[in-house]
Amino acid sequence: MNDIYNDAENDAKIDYSQLEVEASKTPSLIQKWNRLLTEAKFKEKLLKLDFKTLKSKKWEYYAGKSSPEEYMENPPSGTKILKGDIEKYIEMDKDVKNLAEKLSAQEVVVEYLQNTLNTMRDRSYSVQAAIKMRIFLSGG
Repeated sequence: MNDIYNDAENDAKIDYSQLEVEASKTPSLIQKWNRLLTEAKFKEKLLKLDFKTLKSKKWEYYAGKSSPEEYMENPPSGTKILKGDIEKYIEMDKDVKNLAEKLSAQEVVVEYLQNTLNTMRDRSYSVQAAIKMRIFLSGG
């Protein structure tokens, strides 16, 4: 994540002594951050699918509907779980919690990349405003 922060900070900088160069860099910066955002959103969708699948498998496990092999590999605690309590057990399951943390982290990455993409789009307005100010100050 630090690499993304550093890249965003560097890409957002505008060298006001070379506005023409900065104006030409903006489209490629927008493309770069749009690509990163798309990749992050795809990863987020895959994690959401994995999360749904895992919750479904855990429901089967806690409801007593998994295969005998599953129970041999991962024996239950011996406590009879009521149908109404299955969701609580799923929420407390370490595998579910770990995947939920990964999904939450990916959601934060997506949000940050969306904000960075918006910053890169706004960057073009800042460059245009600086160019107009330079023209105005030069008497044009």
